[in-house]
Amino acid sequence: LELSVRKASQVGLSLTSWLGVQALVCARASLGVRPSVLLRSLSEAERVGGRAQHAMSALAQRKLNNSALKTALWNLYGKSVMACQQAQRMVCYKPVVDFPSTHGPGETNTEALCVALCHLARLHAHQVRAWYQASMEVIDYAREKFPHDTHVSRLWKLVELAVSVQREVSAGRPHVAEALIPHITALNPAEGMYSQVNVLRAQGRLLECAQLLQNLMRLCEENRPGYTPELHAKCLLALGEVHVACGSPERAVPLLLRALQEARTQHAHGLLSSAAVSLAHAQLLLSQAEQANALVRGVVCGILAHGTMCERARALRTLAQTQAALSRTAHDSNINASPEWMEKCVENLEQAKMYHQIAGETTRVRDVLYLQARAHHAL
Repeated sequence: LELSVRKASQVGLSLTSWLGVQALVCARASLGVRPSVLLRSLSEAERVGGRAQHAMSALAQRKLNNSALKTALWNLYGKSVMACQQAQRMVCYKPVVDFPSTHGPGETNTEALCVALCHLARLHAHQVRAWYQASMEVIDYAREKFPHDTHVSRLWKLVELAVSVQREVSAGRPHVAEALIPHITALNPAEGMYSQVNVLRAQGRLLECAQLLQNLMRLCEENRPGYTPELHAKCLLALGEVHVACGSPERAVPLLLRALQEARTQHAHGLLSSAAVSLAHAQLLLSQAEQANALVRGVVCGILAHGTMCERARALRTLAQTQAALSRTAHDSNINASPEWMEKCVENLEQAKMYHQIAGETTRVRDVLYLQARAHHAL
């Protein structure tokens, strides 16, 4: 790819060079190249390609592809706000000419626009339960633009199924979500298996969940198409959380450390933050409150900036638990501790309760209320 880009630049094939840069960025992203390098490459390619004398439709299509790739990169790096802004720019982008239909009747837009709509639908669904309706409205718009007989309709079909599974699991109906898994697997086997993992965890079938995660990790290690390094890190994180749920935090720590390292290598900051919170929870169960507190405080700002409501609530709840544990440790050691730790704990629990209420997680709200009662009793 590097030779292709270099040769195309030498002979003045700017659009061909632009395509090569986009393919090269995709390859380098999976290898953990720094985000600044990749985004700079895309911006430079767009600047050089935009000065070339070519058909306006070709330039517009390359720009849309460039924006779609930037959206995917921001999403990979866990910067949901930037991904949302980039996707919104794509949707608002007005091409100079309509692109002709080449893959089916009624298709007058590029695949990049469908990718942007799919990203917006996922981002809406990942925020709060009330935004599922907005997510479905975006999918309906994609269905209108890209009907069933077009070659890119599989993209919005996959997102529609994934959002439906997430909605049913959040609503406490995993048995309904389980019926949708075969349809996801038909479109994307890797995502289908990972969705099955989430359904099994919601049903409490942790042994089956662990076995499926092992199989999924093996496929990722074999470098099968679609089984990405990011998915491998997600599997490590999920397997560690399964061990914690089974009452074996000591077995979860090595897995969570591996997930943390792989997420850092891939520059997947959202995944890294989730792994850090899970690791802090495991350390808290192992009576390592000081290390857990430092770990959560290091990632909580990023989660509050780019995380979902559930992730924000979980981070603040874990932070409050570490603060309560530190306060208890100081009290048990006969140290004259000020009530500052417990006061911070109460504040964080109140915020966590608010986020859980927005997300509609009634069970989690109950857990936070219990922790609040204990904190007020300690004060």
